[in-house]
Amino acid sequence: MSISLAGASLLGCIFATFLYGIFTTMAAFTAAMLRKQKRGGSLMTVLGIIWVLSSGLWIINVYRAYQAFIVVPDGPEAFYNNFKHPSYTARIALYVFLTVIVDSFAVYRAFIVWSKKWSIVVIPALVVIATAVSGIGTIIALTTAPAGDVIFNSQVVPWITSWILLTLSTNVICTILIAVRITSIRMALRNATSLGSNSVWGALIVVIESAGIYSLTAVVLCICYLLKSNSQFTALDVSISIIGVTFTMIILRVGLKISSEAAHGSTNHSTGGARIPVRGADLAVNVTRLVEVSRDPGLGSEITLERAHNREGKDIFTEGVKDSLAM
Repeated sequence: MSISLAGASLLGCIFATFLYGIFTTMAAFTAAMLRKQKRGGSLMTVLGIIWVLSSGLWIINVYRAYQAFIVVPDGPEAFYNNFKHPSYTARIALYVFLTVIVDSFAVYRAFIVWSKKWSIVVIPALVVIATAVSGIGTIIALTTAPAGDVIFNSQVVPWITSWILLTLSTNVICTILIAVRITSIRMALRNATSLGSNSVWGALIVVIESAGIYSLTAVVLCICYLLKSNSQFTALDVSISIIGVTFTMIILRVGLKISSEAAHGSTNHSTGGARIPVRGADLAVNVTRLVEVSRDPGLGSEITLERAHNREGKDIFTEGVKDSLAM
């Protein structure tokens, strides 16, 4: 039995309220943690923007529920079927802005992990631009579509579908870029020195978990929309709210790990011997292992920098490799 439009919208409002409360609590803890660790800058700014947009979306959601079930005499079905209502347009506009902000930060995070190489993030950056264009196109299509079944109108469907799939693509691409970079660097250092760091692996797991949660909600939203199911409105509210939760989850889990491990000492040194293949030849080297805390706002993770020196004391790892570890 399919759920009614009013029922799906009310259920979405309930879920959104629950998730908004979780996000607000997590955002407060995140802001306090960043301030305590004397980190902030762009990370704090993005967090603030996401919270403001999420708050605006939640307020609109509650307003629409109040109008539908209490104020409008025609009843909730009639109100929620009016996709040309200013509150619906404002809701979609805020969601478009929110996805562009979050996707842009995902590209920035990949940019940092890849040692600020512009060539690596060209494609995801273009996808973000396409997401913004498709989002604006969605708003225009919704406001100009003829009265009736607006949400499934032939001129609206391509824009909405493109918008959802593009923001999903950005999330997947950036996650893959981060995973590939961290994995390749850590495996190279592990094979060369028999030394490894669990902290960066932990940060990678957090990023992948968060990306997986957001990707799942986006996929469910897209499927429900293409099936013309009213469940899409519940999925939309959940996907909106889950953005802030996953964003703060990354910062909190990594940041708390930093605080915990920093309490046991923020710097560690150890030395040993190893043979590292460089350009086809094995070199006898002395390995120095330095554990320190990265202050980069891209993620804010504890990292392990492992530097190998040959007998002449020359550092055989390139600066690019060392920078790539500073997430």
